[in-house]
Amino acid sequence: MLITHERTKLINCIVYFKENTLHCKNTKLFKLLYFLDFKHYQETGRNVTGLIYQNCSNHEFKPVPISLLNELNDVDSDLSIINETGFSSEWFSKRELMLIEDIASQFKDSKPNKIFENDYLSCMPSQKNSALYSTIQYNDVLIEKEKSDMLSMIEDSKLTINCLSNP
Repeated sequence: MLITHERTKLINCIVYFKENTLHCKNTKLFKLLYFLDFKHYQETGRNVTGLIYQNCSNHEFKPVPISLLNELNDVDSDLSIINETGFSSEWFSKRELMLIEDIASQFKDSKPNKIFENDYLSCMPSQKNSALYSTIQYNDVLIEKEKSDMLSMIEDSKLTINCLSNP
């Protein structure tokens, strides 16, 4: 069985971004997590946190992982440990750590309303289907040539995982 540690990675990403950037309230946090997930997907065919993002504005760049937003509003969520723990890099690949550090560095002093999708992702996947509350598709971060290659690679990976899981 493949273990991804997405939950642990999500918690650690939140801790890292809150510790290493200014003005990191929900809107900025969501944008940074979005950049991390979509850039990593563009490079590897996998996101980091397992979050699903929705467009929550017709006029501005506002990706929102609804499940995380709901959890941040839930007092019983285990996300309350975020204030009690420090960042742990042990769960991340070198590529993931480089992206986390790069994103935090690039947007360290930025206010949320000054962070735009094309600052980090040239293809702007949230604009592919900009309908209010529509899900932003990970495949939309890929240009057509990349999309075909990446989908083929993802399918090969799934077959490999399936073979390893069911000997």
